[in-house]
This record gives sequence, structure tokens and C-alpha cells, in this order.
Amino acid sequence: MLMYRHMHSLQISVCWSGHMDYKYLRYQVIDSPGILDRPFEDPNIIEMCSITALAHLRAVVLFFLDISGLCGYIVAQQAALFHSFKLLFMNKQLINVCNKTNLQLLDKISDEDRMQLMEMNTEAMKTMIGQGGEPAKKEGVLLAMSTLNEEGIIALKNEACERLLDQRVELKMKSKKINDCLNLFHVAVLKSWDQKERPPHIPQAVLEAKAKQAAGKAEKEKRLIEKDFENMNGGAGV
Repeated sequence: MLMYRHMHSLQISVCWSGHMDYKYLRYQVIDSPGILDRPFEDPNIIEMCSITALAHLRAVVLFFLDISGLCGYIVAQQAALFHSFKLLFMNKQLINVCNKTNLQLLDKISDEDRMQLMEMNTEAMKTMIGQGGEPAKKEGVLLAMSTLNEEGIIALKNEACERLLDQRVELKMKSKKINDCLNLFHVAVLKSWDQKERPPHIPQAVLEAKAKQAAGKAEKEKRLIEKDFENMNGGAGV
């Protein structure tokens, strides 16, 4: 798939879609194009598909912000975009993600930007989930990450997948067919018939490997990716 990206930030003319696994379940990830530089009444075809997906898919919405301001838009402008589309986030889990923490730490942003983030977090907590309309959890509403040093990416993935998994379990528990399914399950708990202790057996090689790793002697080699080879050969465009 070819992607045409303008020189300005948040102007992508295609939608990226991929899959990932979490707890032996398959999740689909959709990377929607940026719509900051266009009014809501005049989106292009790709942007309209993205807006439609946000409005109709049962998903966890990740709203990314560039807190460094190097993209050409300040935090206030990005917050204004959030408030203009917050009605599309109703009945969905919403997580505000502060990106590029390698350039600007979240703890060192200005008071004005901090107030903008607090207002966004308040609106994110108002989003309702499930058929019963329970409020979203306060934990994990605002997360920080950096794609350059891969900090916070796994935590963001786990938080999003856990929220979506909890939402699906909640909806199934409230369905009318749950009683018919629960009658088919039987949980058996084993009882001890003697006083003999049976501790878990861990091989000696595993214990030695854990000891070396704890002491810092076993250094895990980092797997080279395409971005590493690109930087080794002079960077992008060479």
C-alpha cells in the first residue's frame, strides 16, 4: 500500500489497517488520517471513512496529541479538534495519548497545556460504555509514549486491549443467552488428600539463567528492524 503524505502534519490520504494478538485474541488496528487542517463540513473520502468508522465501530479510540508542538499545531489547536469530534466518541472507551515524550516530557509542559489536557481527560471520562451506561475508568485515560525510543507502547497496547476485552465480557454477561451458557460449565476444585507439600519444580538451568539476568550479565540483543537499517545507511531519503 502506498501512502501519500503532505509536508504538513496530520495529512494522510490513506487508512492503515493491521492486526495484533493479545491474550490469544486477534485485534484489528485502524490508523485514521489526520483531519486537523480541514473543517468538519469539508472532509475528503478517506477522512469521511475514518469519521464513519469512529461513529459506528465498537472500538477503543486512541486520540494522539503531539505535546512537543513540532508538528505545527499547538496543544490548544489539537484540543479544539478533540472537542469538535467528542460526540463521535460516545459509547466508546477513549484514551488520550501524549506522543513524542522524548522531545517534551509530560511533567514539564506549560500550565495552559496542562489545563487543556485536564479538560480532555474530563470529557474522556464522560464517555459511556456498555448497554448499562457505566462511566469509563479514571485510570489509563491519559497515557504517554514515544515511538522513537518505544517507551509506553506496550503499556498503551495492553490498556486498550484490556478495556475492549472488559467491555465485550460485560456485554455478554448482560445478554439473555448467558444463563444458557453458564449451565454448561462445571468448575471442579481439587482437594488435598494428604499433608505432603508439592512445590513447583524449576530446572536448575532456568534458575541460573534468571540469576544471570538479574545480575545484569545476560544482555538481550536488540533485534534490528527496517528503521535501524535505514539509520545505519544515512537516514530517510538517502
